[in-house]
Amino acid sequence: MTDTDKAIIKSMAKNDMCVSEVARELNYQRGNIQYHLDKIKMQTGLDPMKFYDLNRLLTQFGAKRISKKILSSYFQSVNEGSKNFELRKDEDNIQPGDLLELKEWNGFEYTGNVATRYVKYVLRNVPEYGLMSGYCIIGW
Repeated sequence: MTDTDKAIIKSMAKNDMCVSEVARELNYQRGNIQYHLDKIKMQTGLDPMKFYDLNRLLTQFGAKRISKKILSSYFQSVNEGSKNFELRKDEDNIQPGDLLELKEWNGFEYTGNVATRYVKYVLRNVPEYGLMSGYCIIGW
């Protein structure tokens, strides 16, 4: 797989699998992006246009998969799309490009529901904005 293919896969995750946005970001024609997506699918058997296949491709390129539990009330907001960040202890060295796996926790046990998000932004080390040392804000 070429560096261009890898850049396209990362951009697919960053741009919510929108081929037009990927083409704009990477300054390619939309048809050229589609050609690379078809080539990736043929070579790997994984379709970058499908969420779970895209996640598998990302982990092949070194993206870390970090699992965290999340209370049900917050999980619902993440699932609905009204919450697109997490305030967490900065213990996993999470970076943009990593995959954050949020597992729903009802206070007693895991429910089996999981939301996987591609990390687009991590804010840390800004006490002047009220973010305590040792914590980070993860955005997707």
